[in-house]
Amino acid sequence: MPASTPLPPRIGTLGAVIHDRYRLEKPIAVGGMSVVYEASDAQRDDGKRFALKLTFLGENPAAQSRFLREARLTTSLQHPNIVQIHDVGVLDDGHGFLALELLSGQTLHDAIREATLYGGEVKNALCILDRLLDALLACHLAGIIHRDFTPANVFLDRSAPETLRPVLIDFGLGKGVRDTERLTGDGELLGAPAYVAPEQIFQEELDERVDVYGFGITAYETLSRTRLFRGETFEETAERVLNETPPALHEFGETEPQISRIVARCLSKNREHRYRTAESLLEAWREARSTEKPASRRTTRP
Repeated sequence: MPASTPLPPRIGTLGAVIHDRYRLEKPIAVGGMSVVYEASDAQRDDGKRFALKLTFLGENPAAQSRFLREARLTTSLQHPNIVQIHDVGVLDDGHGFLALELLSGQTLHDAIREATLYGGEVKNALCILDRLLDALLACHLAGIIHRDFTPANVFLDRSAPETLRPVLIDFGLGKGVRDTERLTGDGELLGAPAYVAPEQIFQEELDERVDVYGFGITAYETLSRTRLFRGETFEETAERVLNETPPALHEFGETEPQISRIVARCLSKNREHRYRTAESLLEAWREARSTEKPASRRTTRP
């Protein structure tokens, strides 16, 4: 494991059994104060595997709050395009764990960057966005705001043969609509700077429209195959988020103007100009999709 892994050797050693059940088989990802392992079930010899997320919580109330919130929010959602959680707990040494369904594939962010999304493997990028928007609606109907809807938090799962299933993951920054507890300290901004909505930069109270923005930037990058608001520093990136207007999607030549207008509205700097909810966004999206010309449904290039 990398030297920055925040786990003590007895926890992070491959073969170690966590919570008397989850045997660590191999590392999958490392980030921040968390490590994700592929884990087997030490209690049952049925071949079932999990993605075990271990997070160092210590005595940090904010870290504990984010971890417990992710567990609570994710557990409450049952949708084929939202990651499923099987178990949750806190170890004696202050590490929290989440046992999640094990996904196989790559993130949407990596697929866009590596151009693997358009190499004939996915016939229609809009179909991915259809399902992600349906998943977002499920979140909002359950009273949950994801707050970090980005291509990096969409996983393209290929666990089933000949099937690609987009899955919304990582609810660590999520919150309930009625949840008034602050998740961060004053002046602390969580999330990738290029993907935060303007109201997040200004530390304003968030509502469902922050996820509408997140869907907009995810849709834009998926359909255009370009990254938005890239800066060398946080300040430069934030300035672009606040002031830069991306070219219209239909200028790329493969997106219908009606879809282009919907995505542009999602990306409005002023959230009062965005769709108020995922439900209203989905209604407009479905109408646009239903009126597409057959030839325009293809979003891959030769």
